[in-house]
Amino acid sequence: MSDIQVADNRIYVKDEVTYGTDSVPTATDRVRTSDLDIVPYDGPRIEKAYDGDGGRDRNSINTGPFTSLTCKVDFAGSGTKDIEPTYAPLLRSCGVGVVETALTNTTITTGTGVITDSSSIYFVEDLAGELEKSALLGVRGTAGLDISRGAVPQWDFSLLGTYNQPSHIASTLAGAPAAQLKGIPVTNANTATVTLDGATVCLESLKFDNMGYTTDFVNGPNCLEVKSSPTQIKGTIVIKDEGYATKNFVALAESHGGVTEVALAVTHGTVTGNILSASVATIQITDIKRTSLNGIKGWTMTFGLTSNAPLVIVQT
Repeated sequence: MSDIQVADNRIYVKDEVTYGTDSVPTATDRVRTSDLDIVPYDGPRIEKAYDGDGGRDRNSINTGPFTSLTCKVDFAGSGTKDIEPTYAPLLRSCGVGVVETALTNTTITTGTGVITDSSSIYFVEDLAGELEKSALLGVRGTAGLDISRGAVPQWDFSLLGTYNQPSHIASTLAGAPAAQLKGIPVTNANTATVTLDGATVCLESLKFDNMGYTTDFVNGPNCLEVKSSPTQIKGTIVIKDEGYATKNFVALAESHGGVTEVALAVTHGTVTGNILSASVATIQITDIKRTSLNGIKGWTMTFGLTSNAPLVIVQT
């Protein structure tokens, strides 16, 4: 038997109509990923010890098995402005809405309340046409976003789903991602706009730690579900300092006499169907520290989204 190459792993993702019921992803539901990893049999363990035998009669028991999966996906469009990218079901499973507007755009918006959408994911290991599959059902999770200079910006997904014993499958799941372009790096030419409080800034990195949720797998009588809890969207932005006379970012971080809320916007991409304009109407700079950017003075600022303002990303 040939060795199974790690590079031959891939996932297929499809929205569920009914929570936890397999939506049966097909070849057209393949999502292009990087750093894909899976723990097929995850969950909390307890150690049960029995009397006698010198304390050596013990068992380790998984009290709530689930499957966990992590991956990164390029922050890129579908190639057509009014068609959502193939990875949209992953976003919805993390509480991020995706809406197509015919002939106009596709809008990605962080949500409120709890996560109600879910997806089915097939994790497939391909061994020269022999396929082994782990099926994650009722998938929900968390997502982050990293837009850093000189790198391809990426979504960062951490997902949980119900455990199903991995199996060999005879059918073929081939095909390339149907509506998902590869990302392009953050550069002067590719990233046309970065503004903070209306000021154009030289961006080193922008990271959103989450999309407004934490998740937990609950396995109990009459309850088998990935539950979500709303939380504040937080992140970090690192920029070059332009001097206090141009923009006083320290003043934006002051909170002892009142909180200042400012807008943040980034536009990345150069061609139709792969231009993504991200914006937040109000964030609060919660902390600011000096930093060195290859010997040039910069600022590292942490922030949180405020006033229930969502992160809105428009694909055009």
